[in-house]
Amino acid sequence: MRVSVERSSIDTLMFFGGTEQQTVDAPWGPWEVLPPAARTTVVAVQPASSRVCIGDQEGPEIVCIGADGSRTVIRWNAEPGVLAEEEIATWRDTTIELYRQKMSETDVLRVLAEVTIPEIRPPYTQITLDRAGNLWVQVGTAGLAGSQSVGHLVFDRNGVLLGNVALPPVEVLEIGDDYVLGLFRDDLEVEYLHVYEIAKPSADSARP
Repeated sequence: MRVSVERSSIDTLMFFGGTEQQTVDAPWGPWEVLPPAARTTVVAVQPASSRVCIGDQEGPEIVCIGADGSRTVIRWNAEPGVLAEEEIATWRDTTIELYRQKMSETDVLRVLAEVTIPEIRPPYTQITLDRAGNLWVQVGTAGLAGSQSVGHLVFDRNGVLLGNVALPPVEVLEIGDDYVLGLFRDDLEVEYLHVYEIAKPSADSARP
C-alpha cells in the first residue's frame, strides 16, 4: 500500500508474494528453507516522489506506478543466466552456518540435499529509481570472484531503454543526477560507503 504523507489517504498498488521458499523435512517436521538465488519481490521508490516500481523476478518485467495511479510496464529481452557453482557453494555454507545451532551438521546436510537447486538465476536483482525517475535494473551479479563491475539497464520514465551502465560491485543506495552512492563489503564483510561520479555524454558528443 501507499500512504500519503499526512496519512489522509491509502492506495493499494498491487498484491505480490514474498521470498521464494521450499519445504523440507527437518528433524522436527516440515520446514521452509530459502533455495539459492531465491526469487523475491523487489521495490524501488523515487526520492521525493510517490512513484514506485515493483518486480517479482519471475521474468524480465517490472511495473512502475505513478502518483496518479498510471502504470508503465517495462520489459526487455534477457538471456537466461546460469547459476554459478560459486553462488551455490556460498548458499550452502551460509545455510549450514545458519542452522548449525538448531541441528547437527549431518541433519543440515540431509535437509540441504532435499532442496531443488535452480539452474537459472532471476533475470535481475536490485532495482533503483533515481531522482529524475529513471529506473536502474541490476542484471549482473555482484560478489562473484573477480567481478569488477555489475551491469545495469537504465530506463526512462516511459520505459525507453537509455543504455547499459557498468557500476562497481556495490549495493546501490541512492542515485542522483551525477553520482551513485553504494555500500561496498570487503572479503571480511566490513562495510564501506562509496560515492562514484556519473559522467554523462554531452549533447555535442551524442550528435552523429
